[in-house]
Amino acid sequence: ALNFFEPLAGFLSRNVLTSWDWQNRWDIIAFYLVFAGVVTGLRFLGERLLPTESQFAPLTYELIRWVFALLSGYATMAVVCTSLHVAPLQREFLGFTAERENFFGLAPDRQLLGLTQYASEYSLRTSLPDGQPAIIDGAVSPRIPGQPNTEQVWSSFPIKYAARRQQFASGSGGGPGGGGLAPSGIAPPPSQASPSGAPTSGTGGF
Repeated sequence: ALNFFEPLAGFLSRNVLTSWDWQNRWDIIAFYLVFAGVVTGLRFLGERLLPTESQFAPLTYELIRWVFALLSGYATMAVVCTSLHVAPLQREFLGFTAERENFFGLAPDRQLLGLTQYASEYSLRTSLPDGQPAIIDGAVSPRIPGQPNTEQVWSSFPIKYAARRQQFASGSGGGPGGGGLAPSGIAPPPSQASPSGAPTSGTGGF
């Protein structure tokens, strides 16, 4: 979902409903479309590979099903909290704030973003045509200004989309065809400079 929702939202905003309001809605719609499609596909594949239930001792069965139910619920909450960042709502709503650890301080959205960023840096590492690593949410800048040897990857996904929600709520920002549009065709969230040339947009290149 994090990898493909922006390209899908861009396609939908250019080819389906192209009004300003719909361009701000396509991100969250595309996010859930990709997520639901992948979950449905995995469920279908699992039922094909294992059409009958595995047999366990009653105590083991109860333990396993409750543990996986809690893990599945938490993973779903991580997806929901992450999707709220790209929703066409106010910058802050119902206690949701980009700068705070949401969901009772557990911050499942940050954990999901961190896991995805870590995977793009290491186990699923790929490179762009210019040889730079294709890191999701991979703005790279020095930890100490003026010292290139302290460069590191900085996550900016929550803050960039918070700025875009603020633009949307205030009615500011460019419309279709404006300069520097985000992948979905909406006025983009502010991006940070990337001295090493790594992509600075939310999921670009991963």
